[in-house]
Amino acid sequence: MAHKFTAEQFMAALRDGPYADGGYPLFFVTADGESLSYSTAYAERAAISKAIRLGEGSAVIAREVNWENPELYDDISGDRIESAYAEEGLEPVRASAEYLRWLKRPQVVRRGDERKPNPETSTVVGVGLAVAVLGVLGWLGYKAFSGSGTTTPASGPLSALPHFNPVSTDMEQGYTIAVFATAPVTLDHDAVQGKSVTPYLEQLPIDHIVVGGPFTKKTAPPPPMDPMPSLVLAVDMRGNIVGGMTREEAEEIKALMGSK
Repeated sequence: MAHKFTAEQFMAALRDGPYADGGYPLFFVTADGESLSYSTAYAERAAISKAIRLGEGSAVIAREVNWENPELYDDISGDRIESAYAEEGLEPVRASAEYLRWLKRPQVVRRGDERKPNPETSTVVGVGLAVAVLGVLGWLGYKAFSGSGTTTPASGPLSALPHFNPVSTDMEQGYTIAVFATAPVTLDHDAVQGKSVTPYLEQLPIDHIVVGGPFTKKTAPPPPMDPMPSLVLAVDMRGNIVGGMTREEAEEIKALMGSK
């Protein structure tokens, strides 16, 4: 059955997965009448959430079951959308690896006036720094900052990195590294967790970075940064990555929380 979505409901439906309605395959419909697979909706989630708030034609307005149409195709990707009863002899349809990884990640839900991780799907980060920094990022108020509240742009991609102590045991302090890239960047959270930040940054198309810190988990959230960084990383005193968020992930949380 069709359902007109708010941005928050669209993100919740995306999180529910493409078989949430009784186990039948679902797809999204836009105001312009286009059909979108869940993989495409995930890839375009920030733009779709914005379109919903602005009432644009690319806004998702419905979630439907594809009952018996074996020739229903995604209007953006061109991929076939799975049907419930017309799949015999056809190549199986699989969601994108990126979308499937996202479904397995901890989610953020809104509960009254509080924003908390969902206890049924969230993992507990054993480092207080990661919790503090990711809380800041979740508010979209992230801005790399130092103890005096100022920022220092790097003259080169890595020139602003602090001198890390490879044997540090201080897990209550660390740095934020705001990355401004010349091309879109993604973040494989499982792959980078605990890895050294410098080799990771060397692989990115960086224009410049802004480093903030050292700070503690008690530091107040900083003001918004405009333009938003392509990526923000939380790094411990040893220079290892303990958390992070891309611009697209931040927009996703913004949509889920109903920020305007």
